[in-house]
Amino acid sequence: MVYSHGSLLYSSGIMKFDVAIVGSGLAGLSVALHLAETRTVAIISKRALKDGASNWAQGGIAAVLDSGDSHKQHIDDTLIAGGGLCDEGATRFIVEHGREAIEWLIEQGVPFTRDDTAELAST
Repeated sequence: MVYSHGSLLYSSGIMKFDVAIVGSGLAGLSVALHLAETRTVAIISKRALKDGASNWAQGGIAAVLDSGDSHKQHIDDTLIAGGGLCDEGATRFIVEHGREAIEWLIEQGVPFTRDDTAELAST
């Protein structure tokens, strides 16, 4: 017996997949894209896939995109804004690899806002 609810399909049989990812935000979908190259992936979301918080984020990727910015400035700003809750090593890794993560997302078809010169817009 198979029935649907919205865009989801339910079956009384057993669903088979290699990996289940809980969450349809940017992190979950990124992991799903990487794993889908070699694994069967299921994404579990509380509602529609686009209802994750990442869809609402504005300027929330920590990356150095402009020559007037620096990794050190970004790391310091993030640690201060985090009020002591940020892990410094994790913050450093994320900031230092931010640009390559954005480039990978663009390759996957994620649309980023561009400025008048077609550069990635920043806030």
